[in-house]
Amino acid sequence: MKEKLAFLKAGTIAKSMNAEVGLVTFRDGIASTYDGATSCRIPLDIGHDVSVRLFTLSRAVAVLGEGFAIKKMTANLQLSNDGVKIHVPFLVNNEEGYTASRGAKIDVPEGFAEAVRAVLPFSEVTPRDFTACVHISDGYALATSGNTVARYPLDTSFLEGRSLTIDAQSLSALVRMDLEKVSYSDSTLTGYEGERLLSVSLSACRFPCVKKLFGYDSGEPVDIDPATVAACRTASSLDSGSLPTLTFTDGLVSTGGESPDCSMAIQRGLGEGKYSSSKILAVLSKSEKIAMKSGEPSNFSAGKLQGVTIGMRAN
Repeated sequence: MKEKLAFLKAGTIAKSMNAEVGLVTFRDGIASTYDGATSCRIPLDIGHDVSVRLFTLSRAVAVLGEGFAIKKMTANLQLSNDGVKIHVPFLVNNEEGYTASRGAKIDVPEGFAEAVRAVLPFSEVTPRDFTACVHISDGYALATSGNTVARYPLDTSFLEGRSLTIDAQSLSALVRMDLEKVSYSDSTLTGYEGERLLSVSLSACRFPCVKKLFGYDSGEPVDIDPATVAACRTASSLDSGSLPTLTFTDGLVSTGGESPDCSMAIQRGLGEGKYSSSKILAVLSKSEKIAMKSGEPSNFSAGKLQGVTIGMRAN
């Protein structure tokens, strides 16, 4: 039971404040969860049809260990083992939960999880909903934080000219499970393995057209020296500003604008530009090559991953 509850927990993001989020419902020998975007199902028969808080039940099971008894009381489940009794309150679950996918199910191609994992770090929760999504279209998986966009090649022929946009957190749960099979339908992506199922609803948000950004040439990319990334992290940590920035000139990185808090020597040839510290550090830590260009789209790459980041314009 402990392992099955762990599967349900791993697929529950609980990103909304609905009372039903974070519940596990037992019905007809199936345990299921739903967080508004992601559904998990797994066979688990406790002998009662009830809904309880998933994390409360998981903690109780962890404390009691194996061989505990379950008894349905008036307002709670009683779990007991070796003289220890824990009561887990019943809750009302009004969510619809898992619904069958609409349309024919089509298996996604090999390499889907690899492509998704590559671009997920470049998604970000911002006021613009599309930055918290992964978009799959025209031979690529794509993600953007707003000023940085990354893409990774993927066979998208299964979409037959259409595109998919999926909440990044939900999709992260799906690929983290590393399930044997993932299928696409008109409404969901669903992962299967044995009797385990995790289903992710597709997002209705509109992902921007970013194709033209990859047409910019910011110069000849150079290999990123790990010592450069370390120097940038050190310099960023010493920035006293409310919005830390890193400014690159050939062979130097500095913080603090016109009156730098810190300047450090780095490798030559990266190019020039001024960037948000957190944004450029995220790019540098995930890249192998980069070519910076002040105030313009700057190209970076790591194997098959391609990306573009846009810095701040010079005053």
